[in-house]
Amino acid sequence: MYKILSVLLFWVLSAPAFALGIPLSSNMVNDQVQKAFPKEIKKVHLTQPKVQLEKSRALLCMKVQVKVSLVQSAPFDTCSSFSVHWNVALKRAEAKEITLQEVRTESGGALPGWVLKLLSTQVLPMVEPLVLYEGSGLIPSAIESLAVKDGQLWIEF
Repeated sequence: MYKILSVLLFWVLSAPAFALGIPLSSNMVNDQVQKAFPKEIKKVHLTQPKVQLEKSRALLCMKVQVKVSLVQSAPFDTCSSFSVHWNVALKRAEAKEITLQEVRTESGGALPGWVLKLLSTQVLPMVEPLVLYEGSGLIPSAIESLAVKDGQLWIEF
């Protein structure tokens, strides 16, 4: 009986009791995200990213310019909500399920609804998954997931 209890106690003590997590502020996240920009993905030029973390969601605001054939759009400012995803195999943070929240022209005017629909259905799928951070080394190899909680980005090991 004591042998069974000691084996059971050893098993309980050797098993991880909780997942380790580290919170990052918006400033720390933005410092890393800005290193991944500017970038051009399939004729969509993305610059000046800023991540805002609110309670349990993340917003990505940036300047976007679309090039189609010989025509280049004027830059416009976007804010989109997105899901933060850690790609374990590639050791990178990605924005997925990007949903436009707001689009403004350089003059400050809002874009018509049909343009928002066009951007949502044609442009956003071209940039997903949007790479926000690529890591190398020991720490990124140990990351299991990312989550937005209480206005902070939690790195879970």
